[in-house]
Amino acid sequence: MKTKHEFDEVFDGQKVYRKLLEALSNPGRKVSLKDEASKFDNTSVRLAMAMTLLDNEVTFYTDGNEALRNEVELLTNAKHAALSSADFIFVKNEYELEEAFNSAKTGTLEDPQKSATLIISCEGLNNEKTYLKGPGIKDVQEFDLPSIVKKAVKRYTSLNIEYPMGMDMFFITDNYEVIGIPRLIRTEDR
Repeated sequence: MKTKHEFDEVFDGQKVYRKLLEALSNPGRKVSLKDEASKFDNTSVRLAMAMTLLDNEVTFYTDGNEALRNEVELLTNAKHAALSSADFIFVKNEYELEEAFNSAKTGTLEDPQKSATLIISCEGLNNEKTYLKGPGIKDVQEFDLPSIVKKAVKRYTSLNIEYPMGMDMFFITDNYEVIGIPRLIRTEDR
């Protein structure tokens, strides 16, 4: 019997989940998902993350990428939803990121967990020095990150979303790495 992928939902899913937690716990640190992503025909970090985070009880939105939408629905049984109601939002460019910031769920004060998680592709973008501060970062630290990370954190900060509401973000780089940015991280200009 030929299988569509070699990704083990239990063992590989646990590895990806631990790495995603590591990325969110250490904002700005790049965590490699190459081994797990290589278990898909197209070496897809997005699919490895989807297989780990999504199931039939959550919804997702893709940025018009029908191939990704079909794969995610097939592999996770999650349902595709409108941008404004999706639990997980896959974004591929800055325009769609702006649209996501304007429409995505941020939760409520009573139910902050009812917010969206953004999964943003950074392929082909240049890195720039980015200064981050917040939980998980001692004082202010300099990171060499894709330019969209700095823009996204600045734009997110400008929304003035009251904590504990907000959105967590994951950025996927060219090298199959993931950068986690939790809702309380801010940038600093230098």
